[in-house]
Amino acid sequence: MLVRVATKQTGDQVGDFLESNEELAAEAHAETVEASREGTPRVPFETGLVIDEDQEARMVAHAISRRKQLIDELGRDSSNEGTDSDGAAAVHQGDLFMHKREVFDLVYANKMDWRKTALGGIFAESNLTAPVSRRIVRQMSARAIDYFFSTDPWFAATPEGVDDEDRADKLDRYSRFKLERSMTKEELSKAIELAFVRGEAVVKTTHVSKESIYRQWATVLVDEEGKFILDANGDYIFEGDAWISPMVDDGMGGMIPDEGAARILKKDGVTEEPETPIYVRDLVTRKITHFRGAKPGVVYYKDFLCPLTAESLQWADIVCHDYEAPLMSVADYFQRKDLFYNKPDDTLEAMRDSVEIVEEMGAGSSRPKSERNQPREEMGENTTDTGEQDPTALFAECWMRYDADGDGIQEEIFMLLDVENEKAVFYDYTANVTWDGERPFEVVRINPVDGRWYGLGAMEMFQSSQEFIDLQLNRINFAQSGSGRVTFWNPSATIEGQNNPHLKLNNGSTYTLAPNMKAEDALQYVTLPEVKGGDLKFLLEFKMQLMQLESGVVHAGDQQFAGMESAKLATGIRNIEKSGQEMFGIFLSQLEPGLQLVLDDVLGITVANFDKKEVFEYLEGDTRALDEITPEEVKNLKLNVRLLLTRYRGEQQLQSNMQAAALVKEFYALLPEVQARVAPFYRQMLKALQVKDADTVIMPLPIVAPGAGGAAADAAAGVQAINAKPPGQSAPNI
Repeated sequence: MLVRVATKQTGDQVGDFLESNEELAAEAHAETVEASREGTPRVPFETGLVIDEDQEARMVAHAISRRKQLIDELGRDSSNEGTDSDGAAAVHQGDLFMHKREVFDLVYANKMDWRKTALGGIFAESNLTAPVSRRIVRQMSARAIDYFFSTDPWFAATPEGVDDEDRADKLDRYSRFKLERSMTKEELSKAIELAFVRGEAVVKTTHVSKESIYRQWATVLVDEEGKFILDANGDYIFEGDAWISPMVDDGMGGMIPDEGAARILKKDGVTEEPETPIYVRDLVTRKITHFRGAKPGVVYYKDFLCPLTAESLQWADIVCHDYEAPLMSVADYFQRKDLFYNKPDDTLEAMRDSVEIVEEMGAGSSRPKSERNQPREEMGENTTDTGEQDPTALFAECWMRYDADGDGIQEEIFMLLDVENEKAVFYDYTANVTWDGERPFEVVRINPVDGRWYGLGAMEMFQSSQEFIDLQLNRINFAQSGSGRVTFWNPSATIEGQNNPHLKLNNGSTYTLAPNMKAEDALQYVTLPEVKGGDLKFLLEFKMQLMQLESGVVHAGDQQFAGMESAKLATGIRNIEKSGQEMFGIFLSQLEPGLQLVLDDVLGITVANFDKKEVFEYLEGDTRALDEITPEEVKNLKLNVRLLLTRYRGEQQLQSNMQAAALVKEFYALLPEVQARVAPFYRQMLKALQVKDADTVIMPLPIVAPGAGGAAADAAAGVQAINAKPPGQSAPNI
């Protein structure tokens, strides 16, 4: 296998790619596209979805049309309208999906300049804000994050059956190792916060491989012909690598080294050592893997398009995820795709087609194209194009249900669309792309809207109350500011004013009173009576109290600020805390399914892409230890091992253990004769609670004949029988 390593780096990486393949490019342009690919689709690589050119064109047109419809339906292009004449964000005040979420983001970020132009009225004169909704939402999200992630570890791999206990323990440690490096906890915490702000957060889980290729001088193992000998993982064998004797059974249940067998390479446990090892010093190409595994990430809401009428992301007719990527990554993708998936005879044709597509997209610039990378003027950002050094292209992942081959049956299809050129780059059946055949998106949400995939956030819950509070606050401020005072100025009472009847105050000058004039003859202030402040303050506190009660995160400080006398009493504080826990529980139950699905995706993708042995570290108490896991150990593991949130798992185990303890106590309170008869039933009940060793926990006591143990034993049996009498029975069960 040839590995081509770049020896230079220039600003025009796309040009370098094309220049390195200029012979292929010349050959590609020697023939027209129509002549070289007549009746065949434009996508250069062979996939399971085989369609002709007309079918591909219709599928691409369908995806483009639906994507544009969703942009208009959600209001994406009209959500941010730049800045107004004063430099404040010109936010569109509409009822469309993205219009509202942009306002929620701004209010949560305490960016309120947009109200001067968008709302006008009192906000044009006084634009103060009391960030009550922001404070409540921050506490709600912090409480939810603490509930799910306060323990360490915050998740666990638990077996469906007892037989999988050992494998589940190893997978549990391995999963912690992987999820810690994939920043899963941080992404899910972010998703929870955004769910409270916007109503929902879409999380996309993909398999990521971050690698670097480099060259180094090293002494490596070669055969007699000078060819490299690689280990089972495809890596070089270096002179310092250890060789060990294989282990064999000693016949007594132990393992001993087989000194008579050829030694094997310690780092892979498979490769045998040659009889006469030959090491040479050479410049070798190596690859270092920084991270390889499943990685979840929150999708920016303006880059995600889904029909509002869809019940779920999986059942929507189409969902689109827009993002931009460097053109060099596209070229690299084509090369890798060609290297691993195409037959040798197809290599030239596939490379020629990839050159054509990269050339077509080569007119791109580094100007931000996706909504995530656009300058957010409403947040005060102002960025410019950075030039043509690293051009990017805008792509749209379209996951859709569509009859591509015209057989009358709709298929689940994934298509990567070049948005600017409106051409397909890649497409295949979804089942060939994802680990479980479903779209790689999950929704973390609160207050789910019935029959819809999205939710209703806490900022939207309190939007009307926040507007009312800010309105009253600014009315009070306006009434008590300078506009509530009248100034009377008589310029003629000064010598300067007699010469200038239009003399103005506050110009930094001094004034001389005219003869027989006093200061009050020249200047007087009359304060207008303020009669609305008390009423406005009462309405303000009343509205804040209602918001706090509805949120479910009420505490005594809030209620005391809102004027509740009961908050000063211990009983009132306990009642407030109890009611808050009851109300907030519904938000936790709504968040949990989405978080659980993301965890399932992370584990499923990790297992599905596990193809070689991996060494990982974990904590054994306070000591770090090493372990290894092989593909054989995780094969089909997703069928009988699942992830469960630790906090929920702890509560579940607590309830299960309490029920089991009650059953055991109840069993041993029975007479031995009765225990012998009902023991199978109690064992079945304990097994239903997943109690290990239920057969040894439930063991009937030996039956002792009356008088055989003496008077003391008879007395003890009588006491036991009295204590074991059924409820409501007057006489002991003897």
